[in-house]
Amino acid sequence: MGGHFSTERPLDEITGQYDRVARFYKVFEPLYLIFPIARRRGASAGMLREARKLVERHSWSNVSLLRQDAAQLQLDQDVDAVLFSLSYSAMPEPKAALALAWERLRPGARLAVMDAGLTETRLRSLLDPIARVLIRLGPGNPYSRPWDDLAEYGRVAIERFMFIYYVCTVIKDDS
Repeated sequence: MGGHFSTERPLDEITGQYDRVARFYKVFEPLYLIFPIARRRGASAGMLREARKLVERHSWSNVSLLRQDAAQLQLDQDVDAVLFSLSYSAMPEPKAALALAWERLRPGARLAVMDAGLTETRLRSLLDPIARVLIRLGPGNPYSRPWDDLAEYGRVAIERFMFIYYVCTVIKDDS
């Protein structure tokens, strides 16, 4: 096993796939082992609608939701944090998205990637067959290594949880 699967797809194909599953996402979460603890640790039009409902329900005034290609990110101002939540491994151009996000971070701000991956888990040999099925059902590369991309910007902290999930972060220097 242990092979590397190609999951590169055009952005419109990826967002179309998210749109098709957006209404049923809660049902699919257990299939992908996306439990509330994973969500706490760490968009298509359909997913954006669901996120808006969540922001409204909680009356969050400090959250801005934008529908943009992350590899062509345009923001009016610098930000305190950027989170790629279960998305980095599905992006067609993750390094470009990372570079643009990094440019818009204020000094001292944090960039985090929370995702699922099989690259460095003891369960990889058991999960490889499941990963092949999940790749067909949803976007994402279970063998992506965002910490390698983040290392270009500074010291990366990696926290692993629930066998396949990770959060990797880097803080932008004040200089």
